[in-house]
Amino acid sequence: MKVETEDAEAEAAALDNYAVEAPPALIEQLQNEVSDNFNKLQSLARDLNIQLPTPEIVFLGPKGHGKTALIEALLGHPLNLSAEGTCRPVHINIANNQACARPRITVRRDSILKEFADGDVEVPAEKLPELIEQRNKATDAPIVVTYETVAFANMTLIDLPGLCVDPSDTHANQIEQLVLQNMQPANRFLVVVRPSADTALPLDSDYVLDLVRRCDPDLSRTTLVYTRLYSHLKTFQSAKEVNRFLQGAVPDTKPHFVTLPPRGLRAKGTATSALPLRLLQASRRDTQLLEQLHYDKRAQRCVGVPRLLAALSECVVSTHRSAAPSVLAALRARRSEAEERLQRVDTERALLIAPEMRAAASDYAVEFVQVIERLIMGTAEGVPAVNGQTLEQEKLACGVGGQWADGTGAAIAVDPAGWGVPYWQHKLYGGQQFERLLSEYRAVSEHTALVDITADDVATAAGIPKLHNVPNYLWAASDLARQKSQEALQPLLSQLADRASFIMKRLSAVADTVAASRRRADLAPPAEGIRAEEYPFFVSFVRHLYYGEVEALLKSCKEKCLAEFYSTRTIYWDLTENMQESAVSAEDVATLAKSLFARIRTRVTDNVVLLFYDRFLVPLCSQLWANVHSRVAALPDSELTSLFEAEMSAKRAVASREALQAQVTALNKQEALFREVVVKFAHPAPAS
Repeated sequence: MKVETEDAEAEAAALDNYAVEAPPALIEQLQNEVSDNFNKLQSLARDLNIQLPTPEIVFLGPKGHGKTALIEALLGHPLNLSAEGTCRPVHINIANNQACARPRITVRRDSILKEFADGDVEVPAEKLPELIEQRNKATDAPIVVTYETVAFANMTLIDLPGLCVDPSDTHANQIEQLVLQNMQPANRFLVVVRPSADTALPLDSDYVLDLVRRCDPDLSRTTLVYTRLYSHLKTFQSAKEVNRFLQGAVPDTKPHFVTLPPRGLRAKGTATSALPLRLLQASRRDTQLLEQLHYDKRAQRCVGVPRLLAALSECVVSTHRSAAPSVLAALRARRSEAEERLQRVDTERALLIAPEMRAAASDYAVEFVQVIERLIMGTAEGVPAVNGQTLEQEKLACGVGGQWADGTGAAIAVDPAGWGVPYWQHKLYGGQQFERLLSEYRAVSEHTALVDITADDVATAAGIPKLHNVPNYLWAASDLARQKSQEALQPLLSQLADRASFIMKRLSAVADTVAASRRRADLAPPAEGIRAEEYPFFVSFVRHLYYGEVEALLKSCKEKCLAEFYSTRTIYWDLTENMQESAVSAEDVATLAKSLFARIRTRVTDNVVLLFYDRFLVPLCSQLWANVHSRVAALPDSELTSLFEAEMSAKRAVASREALQAQVTALNKQEALFREVVVKFAHPAPAS
């Protein structure tokens, strides 16, 4: 503690006796090349959308032994000059920013202290210690500082509260747990700071090292830094003693021995070069005293702040160097992809001729028809969870036409669970979704009742009195049943046709998804030459052929269904010939009309369902090949060339080739630059 307790002015005067060339900032001497190489590596990684790992260095040790002073040596200016030391963690997130020739320092909002909870604060370097001291209250929550500069590679420095060596201290256990928590991540480097006199401690009774070994058993990511070197060197009288001291650190580690300025002198180092100058002077003084003691110069590599900072720079470099293989792999993958696309563009450009386009068109139409047929007949290849629809989703997607309505346009409240509609909560497509639609139609039709018949309706329907001047009430009932059944059931038929059209037309999108999935999974052989699915006009042409087939079959089917609504004469003939019914008064007409309505509803519903199977679904499957594939095969060369945009595609191919060739050239240059950067990382310039 001798040097640190000396008067700041006296210490400054003593250091002034050791002349050194003062750099603008010590970090510039050690980090400029690293920062430049990192900037190139980061630029490449950003172009490839790769996040480089950020090195994290944790500074720990007993209170008052120089953890914060070491961070200040790295930054080149004071950080925390509080007489109480570090009471809470300080995270300094250093970010390489080529626009910041001078550091841009931002202290993040502090949710622990209300007076600092409003927002982030940007401060100059000379004001940072004051702001840190104001927030230096005992808590586990860190003070977060963002430090943007051109001189650093990305890294995070973590300053922890000092460990309490005395177990009776009330905060000892809390601080120990905090330190263990921060040492735990395996990607963090640990810098253990302790006084030089601690080299004489027995290894089996070293509290700090025992704590570190709980997270880093072999000390592979730990750097030991012994401070107060100059004070300790003055206790030696011979080379034997000093060499025993330098060699008596923990075995199998790389220790460093440094002297750091006391707090009072560091406080005077707010100028750009003041603190780096004092650090270099202290290192020169240590070296001269060691030389006077005739020390073993093999220990020179571990003496002084410059060599310590060079070792920490190597930790940063090693982390970024570890990302080199992933960056190189991504770079080569992108180049390979560009070369493959370039080769494919050349191939397609050469194949933009009628025979090749016809072959591609035929292959696409065959696969399209086959997939549509499979989706109708039943297959899970279309991924129902993604492309299927529940009954409610189907109605919402279909729009206004998806909701059932009666003859007046009023919405019909459908209870799918109560009416026995199957799979109404399941996601379906294709044939199974069509089956559910027919079941819902049957349920809605069966729950459609005859509206009340008025006396005016009966009187009008009875017509002119016939035989013996008696009104024909059977005719009236037949006519009312015909009229009311048409009013109630024909709108349902139109809505059924609209929903069937929607269900079948959406299969084209599902079919494209299935085909794309097959190509990705290599279930289908890879297409050679032209890929028809990449030509939107041709794809749209095939879809419209399919849509036209759906609409034509639905129109024919609907006409057949409308024929199920018999005329009044037919209903009357069936009533008089095959039914034992009678109506002798106007009151009997309403009862008979309801009976006839129920019979007509049952017959029409059953026949409509059968007709939608026989005149729509079955022909759709059987005629697709003839009506879609055959029309594609019969396209004349001129129309085929137009659909494939041959002239425009050739122009696009030329432009794409030029762009891809430029991309390949740029990627080759990037790889050469990357190799140069990696070589510099792998073989850094030796520290002076």
